[in-house]
Amino acid sequence: MLNDTIQVKKVYDQVTNDSDADNVVSEGKLSKQQWSRLSILRDILKKFDRATRKASSKRPNMSQSIPIYFNLRDYLCEAEEIYEGRSPASIKNPILNKCDIEILRGLHRAKAKFDKYFDRAVNSNTLIIAAMIDPRRRRKGVETLFPNNSTKIDDVIEYLKNKYECDDSIQSQLSQNSDFDEGYGMQTSSKSDFDRYLEDPCVVYKPGEDFDILQWWKNHRDIYPTFAKIARDYLSVMASSVSVERLFNFGRDILSIRRYSLSTIMLKKLMTMYKTKLDAEEKEDEANKGIQEQSQRSQNV
Repeated sequence: MLNDTIQVKKVYDQVTNDSDADNVVSEGKLSKQQWSRLSILRDILKKFDRATRKASSKRPNMSQSIPIYFNLRDYLCEAEEIYEGRSPASIKNPILNKCDIEILRGLHRAKAKFDKYFDRAVNSNTLIIAAMIDPRRRRKGVETLFPNNSTKIDDVIEYLKNKYECDDSIQSQLSQNSDFDEGYGMQTSSKSDFDRYLEDPCVVYKPGEDFDILQWWKNHRDIYPTFAKIARDYLSVMASSVSVERLFNFGRDILSIRRYSLSTIMLKKLMTMYKTKLDAEEKEDEANKGIQEQSQRSQNV
């Protein structure tokens, strides 16, 4: 809304400055200082808008949500330091220095609300496990992410070992083949795939790269079978309820005032058809976006 308003600033000023305009319109006139404040508010809210869109993606999981939460926490912490008169160690968001005291006070209150839920999430075993099953973090990255929770991380690892690593079928299968796999110049390891996953080097990726964690685990499920089971259980945990809300919105759109007599079976069929149509349109948009990006790379080359 703010972005659309700023884009029509010239027209808005012409209408509110018109001598023939009535009192209601002329009272909406904005000064240069007010326009500048609107621009700052828009830039402040861009961070939250991007976070909302990211968390509302097609298949948001817990692992994808972690950088969103921590990035917003750092953003609000920097705003709070400026609000309290402390100089941040490094200014990552220069727009915060342009904020007046009222905007900073609003961000300060936003951080208090955010911390209420953030602290609860950080102390959750589910969030630690979600971070651990991301091959870009593993154990080393989790310890960096939660520097004050080393004891809790050890407890979570012990819990996962007790729950998932006692799979006799996998161990028996490995032991049957061990006679022909050991020795003769080959390097062997007595470590379980559970320990190997935690100790292996993290996957390196480029910032901004679209990393598909579901596809990665599909490709590596035979290498780390135990952690693949953990990933299957915890990556199914949705990061937000947006997809569920969308589903109910589909039903509301279909079951309008003139369609109250629809049976539940017919409603289910119509919702399935509607969802299939939207998924097809989304895939088409993604394909067109990929073609455009490929074309742009070709032109740059």
